[in-house]
Amino acid sequence: MQSIPLIAIDIDKTIWFGEKWEDFGYAKSYLEMGLSDRYAIASLNLLSKKYKIAYVTGRRKFPPDFFNFYPRGIPFLKPSRLYYTPEWKRTAFKRLQQQYDVRYFFDDRDDNLAVAKELGIKGIKITRKEDWIPIYDWAWKEVLQSSYNQNHSFL
Repeated sequence: MQSIPLIAIDIDKTIWFGEKWEDFGYAKSYLEMGLSDRYAIASLNLLSKKYKIAYVTGRRKFPPDFFNFYPRGIPFLKPSRLYYTPEWKRTAFKRLQQQYDVRYFFDDRDDNLAVAKELGIKGIKITRKEDWIPIYDWAWKEVLQSSYNQNHSFL
């Protein structure tokens, strides 16, 4: 049985850079968002065509408008503040690896990325919104271009 490929993504300072969680839905529409925000959303929506998405976050809830913009995915929310985030993420990754081929993990923190690396998951560090611009190019190549080339054998 072939495993389903999966990308795990942190939320805070990876795809959301706000200060207050309640301010997440600051834009009423995609077009009202800044360009960098749109690159993150577009990248994840593209990647969701090829990969299952899991949101592995130290938060205990999602912001109210989160899934109005980002693709649906498997939520892995930290159950309590008592858990040390890197160790909790290790547990989440191990659970995901039982069912999925976890290929990538996007996060801003080196300690979380080190845990992913120990488990054979490629880490992609995001520290600012603009980091999503080259990821969009990669996502396009990863999903659309490979699909296009498979359907057009003369390329």
